[in-house]
Amino acid sequence: IAQVPEVERVFGKAGRADTATDPAPLTMLETTIQLKPEAEWRDGVTIQDIIAELDATVQVPGITNAWVQPIKTRIDMLSTGLKTPLGLKIAGPDLAEIQQLGQTIEQELADVAGIASVYAERPAAGRYIEIQPDLARAARYNVSQAELQRVIQFAIGGGRIDETVEGTERYPI
Repeated sequence: IAQVPEVERVFGKAGRADTATDPAPLTMLETTIQLKPEAEWRDGVTIQDIIAELDATVQVPGITNAWVQPIKTRIDMLSTGLKTPLGLKIAGPDLAEIQQLGQTIEQELADVAGIASVYAERPAAGRYIEIQPDLARAARYNVSQAELQRVIQFAIGGGRIDETVEGTERYPI
């Protein structure tokens, strides 16, 4: 992302704030891109050109790019539950049927002129991280199963490993 000449800086986060008021799902990946002033852009480059270049650069299987403003996205998510300015909700008792209908609509809308991106969530197919450690190999390095589980816990969910003392205040690390 930072290789695009119009990009000033990039930062991001995975997950959400540890508060009940954040509507973002735990699985949300959020990247914030700050662009340079338009006067510093390449000649003739528009915001649509930058988005097209970023779309070509940023491709993660199973994740769609939504080029939106962070605060507006939070408001949209709070009011509709959707992560994009425009969305379609399908409801019903059969998750497999909902998923099939969503994928059919996704395929139909993908060819409509003016639509930047289309993505149907897969409610019947959960996203899981399956970890199968090689316990014999871990034992050769004197790593116990409990230690492996602790590393996995911190890698996926985070956790406090220590604290720093600054004056009279203590902060978790």
